[in-house]
Amino acid sequence: FSNNNNDNNDYTNPRCDNGIDSPCIFSFLAGPKGTASRPSAIASSLKPYVVENTGWQPESDMTAGFARKTGLVGTGDGAALTLLFRNITRPVRRFDVVTLRSTSSLWKDGLAKFVIVT
Repeated sequence: FSNNNNDNNDYTNPRCDNGIDSPCIFSFLAGPKGTASRPSAIASSLKPYVVENTGWQPESDMTAGFARKTGLVGTGDGAALTLLFRNITRPVRRFDVVTLRSTSSLWKDGLAKFVIVT
């Protein structure tokens, strides 16, 4: 979630609005060069905001090559994750989700639904 309108696409080095505070209310980037390179880092990032979690878990996979593929994975039909952000004092102007496309039969016909309540 960001209150910054800049589309700088540099997700590894977020720019600050005032030079001190991050423009994002919440963020993490999974992967070897991201802010959450291991499943435990993803879990730590999400834990303060999780209200309900039925079927989502951080995982890491190195079976398809030399690079660790870390991310948040739905582990079954109907997996749901509810996050709650309290005491937001700045306007939220963007909601960005970066996903990976997979050709694996495991993810065939997979869907994601996002609901934002203000």
